[in-house]
Amino acid sequence: MAVRTHVILDGLQDPLHARDLSARWAAAGLINAVDVAGQCGWVELEGERHGGTEARRHEGEGKKPESGEPGSDPTPDNLNPPPSPPPPDTRHPTPESGIPKLDLAANIARAYGVEIRERVGITFRPDNDLPALREQITREYRVRFAQSLIFGLPALAVHYLGPMLASGGGQAAGSMAFPWLLELILVGWAIWVAALPIVWQGVWSLIHLRPTADLFTTSIIAIAYLPSAWGVGSLLFVDQPWFGTVGMAGVPGVPGGSEAASGGGPAFHVAIMAVMLASCQRWRMHGHIAALAQRGNYMMPRVGSLFVFWWLVMLIVWLVAGWKVMLAFGLLLPPLISSGAINRISPGWSMALPVLAFGPVFLFGPRSLPLASHAASLRFEIAAGFGWMMVGVMEFGWRRMRGRGGES
Repeated sequence: MAVRTHVILDGLQDPLHARDLSARWAAAGLINAVDVAGQCGWVELEGERHGGTEARRHEGEGKKPESGEPGSDPTPDNLNPPPSPPPPDTRHPTPESGIPKLDLAANIARAYGVEIRERVGITFRPDNDLPALREQITREYRVRFAQSLIFGLPALAVHYLGPMLASGGGQAAGSMAFPWLLELILVGWAIWVAALPIVWQGVWSLIHLRPTADLFTTSIIAIAYLPSAWGVGSLLFVDQPWFGTVGMAGVPGVPGGSEAASGGGPAFHVAIMAVMLASCQRWRMHGHIAALAQRGNYMMPRVGSLFVFWWLVMLIVWLVAGWKVMLAFGLLLPPLISSGAINRISPGWSMALPVLAFGPVFLFGPRSLPLASHAASLRFEIAAGFGWMMVGVMEFGWRRMRGRGGES
């Protein structure tokens, strides 16, 4: 008997990718449906509904057999029937369990940068429960966001207070070694516990060259964290890391002091801010997912082209203004902007207008606008503030969508 196995398609943002994914599943012989706005779908597998065999095995228990019926003779074998066979071990693929088809569906989904979620707990059920899956992933990202705060806020405190606590005001790289190492550990652990699913799907997107939301987030995290970790590790062999030291703003002759206005030192703070923003957006989206489901017409087709455009601008910004400004500019674009477009105020590509309008102001405002002379030293803070503002805008839009209402 065919049953529908529901799957969570966490992070799928392009309606065209969802259509192509459904078509490839169908071409592989998998009857399916995909709801990109609801971040879910189902695949039809062969097998009995969960509990059906048990129900039939116990049907008629307690009923005394009539004379002449099988089982009416009270022989020792009847009084002590052999134990029923154990349920199949679904950890190992068998044709009867439908697992090979689900593995095939998972392999195809990875080509679109999506790792499907099809179970609550560790036991596979072909006829799983979509509301339970949604509740689980909402709870998961709520916990992940909380963990990003638990480890990320101390890392941000070290970023801002490290130069004050270090000897000489952080002018020498050696005095900043311990604060930077502490940042490296805190942010690295936060990435592991809070952003692992996002980074994992980002890697699959990179392998298949798909410009996805998770690849965009992963790129910012990697470009901020890995060079920073390399610079901190290089202190074992050199006296000065490649990114300079924080120094004291406005103090001439201080090594790295000229970079203080644009934020000298490593960029761990950008990596953790990207993790916080991404995990919070995931949590709030899944919290309202029941109201967003079946509204894929509100989303942004070919949203990957926006990510590609943003990467190209980031590359130009890096060549012109440097690494830190490029990373701050990357924080302006919400990775889940396509799901954020599911609202009645700015649906579809109109959701990108605030980001596209603020981008030039962010880049050129400090040089051309009055009263903006200190904006260059606050690029990260401005970008982070705009990112959280966009999270608030998306939350407001999701709350106004009429539907059954999502779980918060």
